[in-house]
Formats: sequence, structure tokens, C-alpha cells
Amino acid sequence: MNFSPRATSNSTILSAAANSSPDPIVYKLGFYGAGSTTGFGNLWFKQFANDAGVTKLYVHNDGNNAMWDFLKAIDKNNNKVITQEEVSNLTLKVCGYSWGGISAIGFTQKIASPGKIQVGGTPHQPIEYTLEVGISVNVLVTVDPVEWLNPAGTVQNNVKKYQNWYQLKGGYSIFRKTNTTREIGNSFSDKLKGDAIQVQAPLTFNGCNTRVDSPNLRTRTGAAFLIDGDPTIWSLRGDETNHDGMPWLVGDLATGLLL
Repeated sequence: MNFSPRATSNSTILSAAANSSPDPIVYKLGFYGAGSTTGFGNLWFKQFANDAGVTKLYVHNDGNNAMWDFLKAIDKNNNKVITQEEVSNLTLKVCGYSWGGISAIGFTQKIASPGKIQVGGTPHQPIEYTLEVGISVNVLVTVDPVEWLNPAGTVQNNVKKYQNWYQLKGGYSIFRKTNTTREIGNSFSDKLKGDAIQVQAPLTFNGCNTRVDSPNLRTRTGAAFLIDGDPTIWSLRGDETNHDGMPWLVGDLATGLLL
């Protein structure tokens, strides 16, 4: 989890079918971990998100803009009131890494119940949307969410499917190929450990939380350093990953859930 300048993407995934009313909307968004968006973990988070069609990505502390963009996209008559009809044909998928995982959970919590959501303005002149209904989240994916200084609370039951992968190893990620190892991490990230997240029924704690390092969840093999221009094949075990390596280790699994 690094500390970074603001970075967002401006494309929203919206798909419409011509002969249905209301038009189907598929909306996918995600939150980077805190820190440089060009760090190893955030780069692979971006890669698996993009592979799943998630191109609306925000830094972890940009939740207001994420919410504003989302509500504008589904507010068909631009009256800042979200109705049952406007969400009746919505597919919503949300993901996040590290502190961005906490942001993703927070995003889904804010839309769980009817009420007002402030997305901008000032306390005296707020820019608000009114939710007449809670909004369902089809899929929520978090990768090594870190609750240090930033507790997540409970994933609400508006989330229909939730998957959280986390590690408690810390240290460095050890990538291996024949007679060679390469370590990824730094003096900050080697202390970071993810957290299991509490969930509301009918979601179940064990069904949603997967610890990757004890026992070893899997070994992933592939071009882990292609982002650095290295096309050679490396492998990473779940019990040899740290916080930085998590988006690589489970990225293909995350993509499958978000497609």
C-alpha cells in the first residue's frame, strides 16, 4: 500500500440493449490501493480490472467522485432521484485493492439503503442524490484489504456475491524460476497484512473470505514482470506472497468474477 498522486480513468462501462425498457446498464468500478498507481501491486490490480472490463478506476480516497459518476450514470432523467425503475436492469460490480478494498466496501455500504447521499458541494449547499431504494451489487471483490487506520465495517446484504482474498504473511513476495528468485516489497509493504471482512447474512464469513498463505492457496505461473518488459515465466506461491504480490497471485481469479 503506497501513497500516491490522484489518478482516475474517465471511461465508464455502460452497455445498452436497443429494444428493452429500461435499458440494461452494466457498470464496473474499482479503487486502487493507496500510493503510486505505478507500483507493482497497483499495476497488476489495474491489469486484472481492465481485463474484466473495469476501466472506471479511482484512487482510494476518491469515493465521492466515484459515487457521483455512478449516480449520474444511472439517473436517467437527471433529477438526482434514483428510483426502483432506474436500477431494475442494473448490473453493478465493484473491486478494490488494499485501502482501495476498504473504499470498495464503503461504496457498497452507502448505497445499501434508501436515503440521501452527498457527492459534492458544501454543508450549506450540498449536491445530493436521493435513493428511493437500496441498490444491489452483483459482485464485490477485494484483494488484501487493510483495515489499519481505516476499518471496513460489515459488507451489507445488498451485495449478492463477495470474494475477499487476504494474506497474513507480510514480508516480501518471492517469485521463482529455474535457479533464480526475485523478491518484491519494501520496508513499508513488508509489514502490511490483509484482513478478513465481516459480512451480513445471507453472505457467510467462510464463504467470502479466503486466506491465501495458510495453507498455500495456489501457485500462479506466468509473465509476472511483463509490466517491466520481462516476458519470462515466473511462479509465485500463496505462502510466499506479500501485500504487493497479491494482485498478481489472484488477479486471474478476480478477473473471472468481474467479467
